[in-house]
Amino acid sequence: MLLFVGEDNGLSGESNCRAYLNLPGVQEDLVRELAKTGKPIAMIVYAGRSLTIESIIPLVDSVLFSWHLGTMMGPALTDLILGVTAPSGKLPITFPRSVGHIPTYYNKKNTGRPNNTHEYQAFTSSYIDCDTTPLFSYGFGLSYTTFSYSNFKQSKTKIGMGETLLISATVKNEGTVKADETVFLFVRDLVGSYTRPVKELKDFTKITLNPGQSTSVSFVLTSNNLKFWTKDKEYKA
Repeated sequence: MLLFVGEDNGLSGESNCRAYLNLPGVQEDLVRELAKTGKPIAMIVYAGRSLTIESIIPLVDSVLFSWHLGTMMGPALTDLILGVTAPSGKLPITFPRSVGHIPTYYNKKNTGRPNNTHEYQAFTSSYIDCDTTPLFSYGFGLSYTTFSYSNFKQSKTKIGMGETLLISATVKNEGTVKADETVFLFVRDLVGSYTRPVKELKDFTKITLNPGQSTSVSFVLTSNNLKFWTKDKEYKA
C-alpha cells in the first residue's frame, strides 16, 4: 500500500520552527495501525525539513522522501513509485535520530572525544539513551539497483602548492535496471594550521549506467581546493 505522511507546507519556512520533529498529529499512530495489517507499505514523506522518523522506519518496507516540490511532483512520484525511473537523489542535509542530536551536519569539527556507540567509556562522546550516529547521513540515497566502487587510484601520494592530484575509481551498476549515481569526492585535512572538518565535499559528478555497465570516474584536486579562511581573514592552506 502507498502511505502518504508528513508536514503541510505551512509548517516549514521562516518563523515556523518546531520543538519536536516527529510526524505531526496522530500520523505515527496511523503507521503503527497499518503495519498490523501485514501488507507491504511504501511510505512517501512530504516535508520541508529533516524529520525524526527512526521509530516508524522498521514498520514500513520503503521510504521515499519527497520534500515540498513543484507542480510536476505528482508525475515525478508516479514514475518513481511505478519503477518507470530509478530514484537517484542524495540527501543535501543530515537526518538526526532525535531533536537531541541537533545540530548535526556532515562537516563538523573533530571534538577530540571520539564517538562511542557501544557502551559507556571514559573520554568518549556518547548518549546514554540513543545511538550517536545520524539516522541518515549527508549524501545518503538508495536506488532500485546497487553500485560498486573499486580500483581506487591517485596520481601522487602528496602535492605541493600549485600542483594537482588526479583521483579515480571504477563505478559499476551491479543491478538489473538503468540508474543514475552521484559520485562524491570528500577530503579531510589532518594537519591544518587550524582545526578542520572531519569531512569536506570538494567535488561530485552524476553518471548514468546500464545494468552491468561500469565506467571510470575521475576528479582533479588542486592545492587551491585545500585552502580555507583563517581567523586572520587569510585564504590559505
